[in-house]
Order: sequence, then structure tokens, then C-alpha cells
Amino acid sequence: MICGRARNLVIDEMTSMLRFIEIENSQFERERNELKALYHSRPQEERNIVKDILVMHTDFDGGVNKLREIVDELVTIPTEKTVTTEKAEDLASQIVVMQASLVRKHDILQKCLVQKINYQRLEDDARSSIREVTSENDQMKFKCLEIENFEHYNIYSKKVKFLNSEIQRLKTVIRNSSNGDLDDDALFSQEDSNISTLNEKKALLKLQQVLGENKRIEEEIGRINILSGEKSTYLKDKLLADEKRRRIFDLKKKLSLLNEEINRQKGQPVEDECSKKIQMLDSIIGRRTVFPLKPTSPTRTSARGSTLLQDIEESLNRVKAIASPIPRN
Repeated sequence: MICGRARNLVIDEMTSMLRFIEIENSQFERERNELKALYHSRPQEERNIVKDILVMHTDFDGGVNKLREIVDELVTIPTEKTVTTEKAEDLASQIVVMQASLVRKHDILQKCLVQKINYQRLEDDARSSIREVTSENDQMKFKCLEIENFEHYNIYSKKVKFLNSEIQRLKTVIRNSSNGDLDDDALFSQEDSNISTLNEKKALLKLQQVLGENKRIEEEIGRINILSGEKSTYLKDKLLADEKRRRIFDLKKKLSLLNEEINRQKGQPVEDECSKKIQMLDSIIGRRTVFPLKPTSPTRTSARGSTLLQDIEESLNRVKAIASPIPRN
């Protein structure tokens, strides 16, 4: 009886322990599956870090196994100092070095893990900040759009009225020009309906298009003004050149008259008349010096005549230089 009761108690205890173990196993399996899913969902850089950690952990396990082998060898070392004891001392020194190296590697691993966690947290914070800033920017853009719509509403209304008046005017022009052959309703009904059915957003877009077109037209007008200014400058230069040619033509005409007068006066001893002609020629071509009118003796008439001829030739050369062709721009 006592043995049967003890056996039943043992069986119950073992059954409860088996149930507990099964529950723990199922929980461990669930955690393992979650860890696998988490591992496979990680980015490639994090996987590489985990692989490096696993490799270092494998090296660590290899070092531990090597330490166990060394310790097992130390157990069999005799107390007497022989070649075996010296070998054991060498092995012990190697153990110390390996232990220091393992400790250093373990510290590096811990630091890497801590940095990885910090970087992950910083990345999450940065992403959340980016999302917040993006949402704020979207809200600000929407508010700016509302403000622009409110500010330009009057302008848009004026534009719509102007377009309606232009449509009516064009209708009248076409009606008068075609004598009623064209279908006015077919031409303008859709345009009127489009303008009347514009909402606020479409109206803003239409207004922006009109403003852009106005800006382009203003730039074109500026270029045309620049071209017209250059053209007016060219016309002024051309008029000035024509005026200079006209003056040169007049000078040539006066010079020809003067040459005829000189030819008529050749052989006559009237020096005062020649001096007056030369003074007139100098005044025409802009010469400042004049010849003094001094009385001369008959013995110096021929010398004075040659001097007058030289002066006339110089004046003619000056007139030819002035009458040379003017270079065009």
C-alpha cells in the first residue's frame, strides 16, 4: 500500500514536471521563432555586425576550449621541476596572455553592442523627427496656399471680369466680320462655362499661368525696347553721318567755286583779293590763322604769289582730308 502510494505520488510529480517542461519548451520555441523572424528582418549591415559577433563568439569558445585542454594538461603535471613543469609554466604564461586577449575582445564586443543600440535609437529618433518636420512643412505649404488664395482673390475676380468682357468683344467682332455665318454659341459657350465653373484651386493655377505669361510678355517688351534703343542710336549715327556728308558736299562745292575764282584771278597782281579768298577758305575749313594784309612792293609780287599758291594747296589738302569717307559702324 505504502509503495503504491509513493509510486502514484512520484508519477504525479513527474507528470506535473513534464507538463511544466512542455510549457517551457513551447514558450522557448515561440521565442526562438520570434528571434528568427527578427533576425531575418534586420538590414544587411546589422546582419553583418551579428555575423562578426558570432565569429568572435566562436573564437571565444575556441579559446575557452583551449584553456580547458591546457588546464587538463596542468592537472597531470608532477610537482617536481622537470621538462614537463617548464612546459606547464610556458602554457600558464600563454594562458595569461590569452586571457587578457579574451577580456579585451569581450570589452570590444560590449562596446560595439552598446554603440549599435545607441545608433539604432538615434536612427529611430531621426526618422521620427523627419516625419514631424515633413508634416509641419505640409501644413505650412497648405497655409501659404490659403493665404495666397485669399490675397489674390480680388485680382482673380478682376481677371475673370476682363476675360468675360474680352469674350463679349470678340463675339461682337466675329459676328460683325462674318455676317452671322459663324456659330457664336459653339465658339464661346464652353469657354464661358469653363470660366464660370472654376473652383478656388483651379482659379489660383489659372492666375499663376496668367502672371507667368505677363512676366514673359514684360521680358519680351524689355528686349524690344532695348532693340528699339539700339535702332534709334543707329539712326542718330546715320543722320549725323549724312549731315557730315552734306557739309562736306557743301565744302567741295565752295572749294570748286573758289578754284574757279582763283583761276580767274591768276595773272592779276591783286594780292588783297587773294588774301581775302584764302581767309574765306580758312574760315570755311576751320583754320584759325589768317594772313596779314601788308602792302608789298612790285619786286616781291612773284614770291608772294608762290606763297599764296602753297597756302591754297595746303588748304585744298585739308579739305580733301575732311572730305574722306566716314567709316560706318
